[in-house]
Amino acid sequence: MEHSCYAELFGALKSCQNCEILLNENLQNHSTFHIGGPADVLLLPASIADFLQILQTVFALNIPYKIIGNGSNILFHDAGFRGVMIKTTAFTRVSASGHVIQAECGASLAKCARYAKEMSLTGFERLFGIPGTVGGALAMNAGAFGTEIADLLYSATVFDVKTQEVKKLSREELDFGYRSSAISDRDYILLCAEFALEPGDSSAILDEMNICAEKRRRSQPCNFPSAGSIFKRPPNDYAGRLIEAAGLKGMRIGDAEVSEKHAGFIVNCGHASAKDVCELIALVQERVRETSDVLLACEIEILAER
Repeated sequence: MEHSCYAELFGALKSCQNCEILLNENLQNHSTFHIGGPADVLLLPASIADFLQILQTVFALNIPYKIIGNGSNILFHDAGFRGVMIKTTAFTRVSASGHVIQAECGASLAKCARYAKEMSLTGFERLFGIPGTVGGALAMNAGAFGTEIADLLYSATVFDVKTQEVKKLSREELDFGYRSSAISDRDYILLCAEFALEPGDSSAILDEMNICAEKRRRSQPCNFPSAGSIFKRPPNDYAGRLIEAAGLKGMRIGDAEVSEKHAGFIVNCGHASAKDVCELIALVQERVRETSDVLLACEIEILAER
């Protein structure tokens, strides 16, 4: 990337109220996998207004960009990212109006679930343990224990990449599918969302949150860095079962390992590289196809070098 583009970008950022700028920032510091090389520029805007200004500037200068939240469902490249990373985790405001909760794109699902519990609103509790933000969760239609976040969505305020306009869209307009949406296809960038919940009992909601959290602790390798479930659920089956049936539990390449606790996870046992993880993913796909005639599709986003 030419330095002149960055100079223009930094000049434009002077009008932002507050935006932290990190140069050559190691992306492993922004990933639950703890993997990734340096990004040319990492921007941490403090408000959605600043975020919109950054987006318009990046588009005008034709700079490669990537928007991230908590980095919980992504594998960054070992060589890093040649362009601008924009992190949204400063936008965490959550509020309520009646039975509707409004949440900014950087708010964690855990924060939304806790807030809903305090307001005696039910619906979010099964998503409590997912370690992502509202933006990332809606992009991939995250789900757990029979609840998908799209089930709760009332409307979403987005930045339309094609028209560069802010729009308010209904759930139907976002074309949700299993671990997919119009947001993940980069048609839209989520700014904030409204979720229609139901009145409930706060103590019962808390009990359900605790039950879901305990199920995660018992069944998932929460003590190792990972990006969550690596593969999408195949029709009428489970990726973890197929991987275990192929004898791959504990399989390692470098410090990347198919979890002994849950075969649907690949964990970082120390200093795993993206190359280690990608090679292990390919090995798992090959073995499962040989043993079960099923080609597993990745659920995580694997970010190539730019």
